Amino acid sequence: MDISSIFSILIPLLYGIELLVLSLVFEWPYLLPAIAVFFSCYLIGKDKRITAFIICIIVSILNFIALWDDTASLLLSIILAFTLPIGIYISLFMNYEVFLLCSSFMELFKPAWMSLSKERALKAVEKETNQTKLAEIAKAAPNENTRAAAIEKLTDQSVLADIAKKDDVRFIRKTALIQLTDQSVLADIAKNDKDDSVREEAVKKLTDQRVLADIAVNNVYYNVRETARDKLTDQSALTDIAKNDDDGKVRLVAVEKLTDQSVLADIAKNDKEGNVRKAAVQKLIDQSLLAEIARHDEHEDVRYAAVEKLTDQSVLADIAKNDKVGNVRKAAVQKLIDQSLLADIARHDEHEDVRYAAVVKLTDQSALADIAKNDANCYVRETALEKLTDENLIKEVGKSMRKITVEEALNELLTVFSHHPLDYSAGHETFIRRYEGEVRAVGMALDRLEGINAMRQVWDVFARELPVHGRRLEMMWSGIGDWLG
Repeated sequence: MDISSIFSILIPLLYGIELLVLSLVFEWPYLLPAIAVFFSCYLIGKDKRITAFIICIIVSILNFIALWDDTASLLLSIILAFTLPIGIYISLFMNYEVFLLCSSFMELFKPAWMSLSKERALKAVEKETNQTKLAEIAKAAPNENTRAAAIEKLTDQSVLADIAKKDDVRFIRKTALIQLTDQSVLADIAKNDKDDSVREEAVKKLTDQRVLADIAVNNVYYNVRETARDKLTDQSALTDIAKNDDDGKVRLVAVEKLTDQSVLADIAKNDKEGNVRKAAVQKLIDQSLLAEIARHDEHEDVRYAAVEKLTDQSVLADIAKNDKVGNVRKAAVQKLIDQSLLADIARHDEHEDVRYAAVVKLTDQSALADIAKNDANCYVRETALEKLTDENLIKEVGKSMRKITVEEALNELLTVFSHHPLDYSAGHETFIRRYEGEVRAVGMALDRLEGINAMRQVWDVFARELPVHGRRLEMMWSGIGDWLG
């Protein structure tokens, strides 16, 4: 016989001894443990075991005092007074099934689905077919597995909706929504449930593309938004959303899933919001349409996106010379191959980033030498110098190259580092990729000016002005001349 069986027999036996002694004596002080037995069994039947134990302890202490006065036997008083709480204590910590035995008489007065025995309750649910009764079980059964089993047999959508929206237990809400088919209720749960996993399950059952698009944009949980985006597949519905939805963010999500070039072309030309037009442009392949957008769209990001898709050199040349925004001109320059045109832009464009982009593409040694001598920007000059391969030109440029001043170097560095996030975790790598070449170019120019002394002079002032970036500049200059980062 295992320990579980021993305790299952022992506890009813201890209760029996207590009640037998009480029935023999039957004076009022001894009725208190009897009351405690029945009340505790009731509490145990309600699964309030700790409360039952505390009540039995209090009553047994009072009973112990009365028994000791009458029997004058300490041992007998302890045995008579404390068998009940000892039994409950053993039940609490040794085997939960003992409680089922202790409170078995309560099982006679309640439905089987209310039983603390999971097996008995589940069998009752398995036999039940009445939808009203199943609804009651789904909401009121003490065991979650019993409730879930009842929910799985429910067909009443209103009851399922009520449980899926209002129940406190996540597992129960999920079980109910699996049975749901009402799209409006599923949409409500997908947008408003307090748990993201429940929202995600609701999204998986949604079919309304407009609702999915809204959730894909506005839901607070990333995993819910992603699940909604993955379900956006109906091209006709997406077309309707992309063209007609009032919310630009929703239209954007729809555009990102579109494949029809004619629809994308219409949106790229006519949507009222630049970011939506840009998304459409990024999916276009029609070069003539891309050229039209690159020349005429009012939004620079849209023109930039169109330029990145262009291959026509004549159109790119036109944009590289004439677009009003430097960033768009730069994008066009980066795709040019005409060396004479690149040399012209490298010499004359007003924006140093555009000139730099042209220098990077240049191979004409005389044009590079001219730019290395005369460009107003240190980074452009240094880049042109690095691209020279003719030793005679390198020596000539070195003698006549425009020298940077300490003040110019400091101002350029302060300007560059004004773009650096103070929080190194946010955007730091992007800053390095964008500006490291320019920062090092200033260092190289200073090294040519007066070597490490000029570099130290500029660094000292820079570190006082922007102490948070002093160490970063020191590291970015590492390896220039005698400078050690």
